[in-house]
Amino acid sequence: MAEMEGPERREGLSARALVLGLIGVVTCAYIVAHAELVLPATYMGAAHLPGASLAVLLFLVPANWLVKRATRGRGLSKGELIIAYYMMTAASLIASFGLANHLLPGIIGLNYLADITARWDLLSKNLKPWMVPFDLHGGPNQLVARRFYEGLRAGEHVPLGDWLVPLLFWSAFFLLLTFAFFCIATILRKQWVEHERVSFPLVQLPVEIARAEPVRGSFFGNWLTWAGFSVPFLFHAVNGLHQLYPVVPELKVWILLNQYFPPGRPFDGLFYTPLVITFAPIGFAYFVPLDVLFSMWFFFLFSRFEGLLASLFAGSALLVHKVGHPAWVFIAYQSVGAFIVVAGYMIWAARGHIKAVLRAALGFVKGMDKDEPMPYRAAVFGLLLSFGLLLLWAHFAGLSLPLAAGLFFIFLFLLEPVLARCVAEGGLIMIQALFLPLDIPAMFVPRAAFGARNLVPLGIIDSVFTRDRRGSLLPTMFDAFKACDMTGVSRRAMFVALVVAIPAAMLSSFLIELWLCYHRGALNLRGAFTVGLPFSMTRPYLQMLEAPPEPPGWQPPVFTAVGAGVTIFLYVMRARFPWWPFHPLGYAMGATWSLFPLWFAFMVGWLLKASILRYGGRPMFVKARPLFLGLIMGEYAAALVWVIVSCFTGKPGPSILQW
Repeated sequence: MAEMEGPERREGLSARALVLGLIGVVTCAYIVAHAELVLPATYMGAAHLPGASLAVLLFLVPANWLVKRATRGRGLSKGELIIAYYMMTAASLIASFGLANHLLPGIIGLNYLADITARWDLLSKNLKPWMVPFDLHGGPNQLVARRFYEGLRAGEHVPLGDWLVPLLFWSAFFLLLTFAFFCIATILRKQWVEHERVSFPLVQLPVEIARAEPVRGSFFGNWLTWAGFSVPFLFHAVNGLHQLYPVVPELKVWILLNQYFPPGRPFDGLFYTPLVITFAPIGFAYFVPLDVLFSMWFFFLFSRFEGLLASLFAGSALLVHKVGHPAWVFIAYQSVGAFIVVAGYMIWAARGHIKAVLRAALGFVKGMDKDEPMPYRAAVFGLLLSFGLLLLWAHFAGLSLPLAAGLFFIFLFLLEPVLARCVAEGGLIMIQALFLPLDIPAMFVPRAAFGARNLVPLGIIDSVFTRDRRGSLLPTMFDAFKACDMTGVSRRAMFVALVVAIPAAMLSSFLIELWLCYHRGALNLRGAFTVGLPFSMTRPYLQMLEAPPEPPGWQPPVFTAVGAGVTIFLYVMRARFPWWPFHPLGYAMGATWSLFPLWFAFMVGWLLKASILRYGGRPMFVKARPLFLGLIMGEYAAALVWVIVSCFTGKPGPSILQW
């Protein structure tokens, strides 16, 4: 691909970067599948800076130095390395929570797991034949499902023919969503990167590694890098040795704070409150604005304080568990209101830019999208087209079109942009919301009123695609296009590389995971994916249908309004008082699972960053940068080392990157 013209010449997509990236795609798909399914070890793809792709990058960079030395500088450029890295990052996400680890057990487990198939008649009448790899008229526990969970017998082969049609059907849905994400990222990129100057904490380390040189004073030649690296690496080395030799003392990683409080009121309102010792998020926190950073951990603790007050003054009237999410209902719906206002504010703040994009899409302005990932016309009309095709897909899935239109709109224009912003500005390594798209219309209509026709397929859609978004590709697209600016790569070259990588990653992940499940038996693999997901995430939708229809309670609409009001107040205070320390993103995300393992690390990171800026100023902040990047690299390197050790010993490794 030729270099792009623009304000400056940018590096295009070379054949060797594309080939290297594709090799890395298959490699990362295998690493993620093996680490997350076979080994009771670290998640290597369940984060927006995945361990698998960073591990391969850490291998490529020193290998590239040797090639350059042997060939007098003919090695890979930093741009080629960063293109390959983001191709591998997309593959790591797709192989993990982003698609494969959820989709395959999610659609076959319906037939095998008895606790779900007790309502086989309901499932078989409301799913389409092309949605699942088994015969809807053949009853539960069919051979294709038994062999997936129990393993093949001698002489048997993986039944790829049974999987072909459903995988094509669900892949079409995933690719339509992915194309819509590309369109959204293209439309909003300039607003976030150039106008609002969002910090993109997760981009810093891979870019620093890709452009590092083996010279004194560079990133790898700075003693602060290795000082930061050594802290998590040695910490986890102790716990790794404890797994191999129990006589070695264990350093606690997950500490449940609830155990230190007496049972009963008001402490039953605390909900699950862990303190997690993790180092990489401290490094990410260093690149997050102080107000966002403070708000993330503050509002996590504030949600616990809300629970105490609710238990003390209202008791069981307010302490109602939000099904499928780790929060009380009254807290979860505050997050709904906050998301609505945050999404609205982002659109309002970008109104000038969006107007310019629309003018360019309609042909009134020329040249303003010369090195955007896509031309603005393709992005705007492509977004409309992808939305229309998603509705066509919904028709073939048997969904009501008005309901599908509303749910897809909430997902694409409310949930995903806000969650992506939390990664780009808040440095969240993994993202989940406290609500699903269906929760918003369900504030006004009983869930059972949507009927089995909608709820049965929505059970699969929500469990695979909308509930746990730590595998979302939208934040990675924003990160990749920001990395282009930092390494001189054409954004359109990155777009083409990702377009090639994503289908390759899907195919690789499907084949690798099917091979693992059928040859090893999914019951012998990580149960959180193979059993827990279809069991716990589809069953609630069947329970909605079995329970008598009840009118929606008062809590969801009331606390949605409370959440919206508080968020508006936070935005007004930020606009009027520059010193105001509370950011709406923290309020929107504070009670989500994303902060459960990260709140303490963010608090430590906030204390360190605030102290450095106060007592050392900007020069000290810049000087200490390698120290915090080293913290990230050290924890990821420790995860990689202990995954390798687990492969050889067959014993579980220490708890690292367990987000």
